[in-house]
Amino acid sequence: MAALLSFEGVGKTYHLPPRESIEALSGIDLEVQDGEFVTIVGPSGCGKTTLLKLVSGLIKPTSGRIAVEGTPLQKSHRRLLSMVFQQPALLPWRKVLGNVLLPCEIQGRGRGEAGAKARELLDLVGLKDFVNRMPGELSQGMQQRVSICRALISDPRILLMDEPFAALDEITRFELTRMLLDIWSIRKKTVLFITHSIQEAVFLADRVVVMTPRPGKIASVIHVPLPRPRKEEHLYDQSFSKCARAIHQLLA
Repeated sequence: MAALLSFEGVGKTYHLPPRESIEALSGIDLEVQDGEFVTIVGPSGCGKTTLLKLVSGLIKPTSGRIAVEGTPLQKSHRRLLSMVFQQPALLPWRKVLGNVLLPCEIQGRGRGEAGAKARELLDLVGLKDFVNRMPGELSQGMQQRVSICRALISDPRILLMDEPFAALDEITRFELTRMLLDIWSIRKKTVLFITHSIQEAVFLADRVVVMTPRPGKIASVIHVPLPRPRKEEHLYDQSFSKCARAIHQLLA
């Protein structure tokens, strides 16, 4: 059976005027299985975000191919994908519920069933009492919870996350990390998650993809043998330390 998402010799070069070019990615080979949680770490500028943009279809690879269940990535696959960015990017003039429902409105879906689903998601992330609040009334961590609900409202198979917790304080960041794992255990989405935090990468992932400096290549893929569900005590497990040390050495 074909992997849900596969990269075969994928490269991306940006061509800039007048004659400059920047090779962002080179020779990416990777398979991601259905329901797998994969984190991606690497130095700044190594092409991590470019990788997610390629999957989302925002840009096209210069070489190689990306496939979904063996079929080359195409526009019709976009309905299978949702993306969460580093900043929540909520519409300040819409209430929390309206922000979550925005993708449904764009797709022309009614608010009835979608509204019930949006409330269910907001309840799942602890925001059931904030559906009628405006984004400006929420903390940054709460806003990011709303953006995750917005990404999940269309029930994507693949969730792309580009450093979604990077701007948060350490306590809030870990709280949202645990929340994300709870959601993942219930919804069983396939997740590609970019982070600069080795600890976060190991705690979340089934596998950690470690990338080289630009042009980004895969230096190694580290399997994380920790059991699920993940608990705080796993941060002090010998297997956790071994994985974190291996990633640190690769990045160094």
